Amino acid sequence: MPFPLPMLPTSTCNLAKLPQSHALPFEMAFMKNTILRALNNLYDLAPKISSRDPKTRTALLIYTANLCDIIVYHVENDAHFFKKPGEGGVVLGDILGPACMPDMQGVKERTKQLKAMVDRWMKTGEYDASRLLAALTLGDELFQKMRQQVMAIDVHRVSASVPEDVLHRMVQGKSSNVHRFASQLDIQFLVPFLCSHHDRTTSQYWPPVSPEGRQAMPDLIKQFHMCWDLSPFDCISGKRNTM
Repeated sequence: MPFPLPMLPTSTCNLAKLPQSHALPFEMAFMKNTILRALNNLYDLAPKISSRDPKTRTALLIYTANLCDIIVYHVENDAHFFKKPGEGGVVLGDILGPACMPDMQGVKERTKQLKAMVDRWMKTGEYDASRLLAALTLGDELFQKMRQQVMAIDVHRVSASVPEDVLHRMVQGKSSNVHRFASQLDIQFLVPFLCSHHDRTTSQYWPPVSPEGRQAMPDLIKQFHMCWDLSPFDCISGKRNTM
């Protein structure tokens, strides 16, 4: 599949007002779309960056390295969420079947190889757009398996098998998939990343950042500000960036 990668279907509804079983596939799709959008963005930017522009090149490589971390941890946490017993011994993978647990090992390995290449370039000053574009072909497999996973979530089967409050704690609680994922990444990259890779025309309610978090955004974006100049949308206003 050529770039740009398609986006997964979402909802304009306030997901916080839906039963957790009905919100789950949309919550997953919004998160996955930020990753897909970042891969599309990177594919578009890669040939425009010159090795003779060290500032922009460095920003792109930092952006790519952090994106690789997000992909790997996202894939691992999805596997944990569907395979590991939750509250009361609930295993969502047993309820939904193997389609919700696609084999992501190949994608993980290719992503780790991309991260290693980028880390090496940051040390040596190298940059090769053609090699970066070739590495990004992992996006096709990632999209196909993300789509398979989201489509495998039968909300009626989940709601009939797992109490809504239990499922909510599995998704949103202090030991949940969301909190585990956030704890593994640099929050100063993750939160601005989500805000700058979400198209607010698709939902004004996602990502679920608190008012205090949005107020703190100007300070939060400072550490990786050079990356957000390259992102599809402005972290604060949500308006589309142009490079």
